[in-house]
Amino acid sequence: MKPLVLIFALIGGVFITGWIAGYANTISHDWVTAHLSSKSFFYRFEDALMAPLVEEPLKLAAFLFAIYMVPTKSYKELLLVAITAGLGFQISEDFSYILSDLPDGFSYTISGILGRTVGAVSSHWLYTSFLAMGLVLIWRSRQKLINSKYSLIGILYACGAFVAHFAWNSPLRNLESDLPWASGLLISVNLFFFITLYQILSKLDEENK
Repeated sequence: MKPLVLIFALIGGVFITGWIAGYANTISHDWVTAHLSSKSFFYRFEDALMAPLVEEPLKLAAFLFAIYMVPTKSYKELLLVAITAGLGFQISEDFSYILSDLPDGFSYTISGILGRTVGAVSSHWLYTSFLAMGLVLIWRSRQKLINSKYSLIGILYACGAFVAHFAWNSPLRNLESDLPWASGLLISVNLFFFITLYQILSKLDEENK
């Protein structure tokens, strides 16, 4: 695998996707609120609804940019490129949150960093890998390069990227409880499906040797 493809993915995730997403989120918020008569539901679920629709296609663009610049064929290598693109966006987003938290004091900023560190265990890198590799499976299945059953698996993973992102941003995750069971459950489920995806891709690489 050529390291250059990962550099392109990281640059695309940090700069291209990271910068555009901020503007796109603001524009989409203004447009939707201008056309809604009742805004209470939207304000409650805004992050869960808008972030996946805006950010996932942009992170996918960073992935496509990288493999266009440096063509990559291996499934596991493509997975690593997708992870890197998502991680690049995660870095950009985390820095923006840290900078916005600084005026509220050191303790508040550290608390935010720790919270986002926990969330990063199954965050943008994972959503991007689900969407990108889901589409790769669909494409290669339609091209008759792999069994048609992988098309359905690809659809499930591509849709799962949006579902997982929605669930994490949903206010339902922040239900009051003595234990943060919702976050732990979501992280566990996401990692289970990621491990399953890795096993599928490893099998395909073995079959294509």
